Amino acid sequence: MTMMRVHHTNIRVVDPAPEVRFYRSLGFQLFGCMRLGALYTLYLSLPGDSNCVELTVNEAADASWPRDMGSGHVAIVVDDLDETLRQLASKGIEPIVAPMHPANRSDVRVCFLQGPSGYKVELIDGGDFRPPKEALPAALGDYDR
Repeated sequence: MTMMRVHHTNIRVVDPAPEVRFYRSLGFQLFGCMRLGALYTLYLSLPGDSNCVELTVNEAADASWPRDMGSGHVAIVVDDLDETLRQLASKGIEPIVAPMHPANRSDVRVCFLQGPSGYKVELIDGGDFRPPKEALPAALGDYDR
């Protein structure tokens, strides 16, 4: 199988400020923000840790949005998405969302699988996904690193 490593655990939120304060109080540092149209993702990790928490923010959603079944996911970075999908297909595992570029971004390519319990696993192509540092909402202050 191609090289894989866990990249992030996803949590969906409507109001990011209290979430970021909470994770910062635990020692996490805010280090990335990626705009995805009406949504955006924030990336936080502990110093020296390559795994991170990804907050997907939808400020226009109602309070039920973060708790939809399967809303959270685990993301795994793979060095070759197409080869990984070929290997998984030979084991009867097919993506529920075909490889795509979220919000038509050329810098990231992903697909989603679904485990037996309904939770999603995101596969990120390229072996080393580094979230960009795009404009943060003013309420969050500056990046920590």
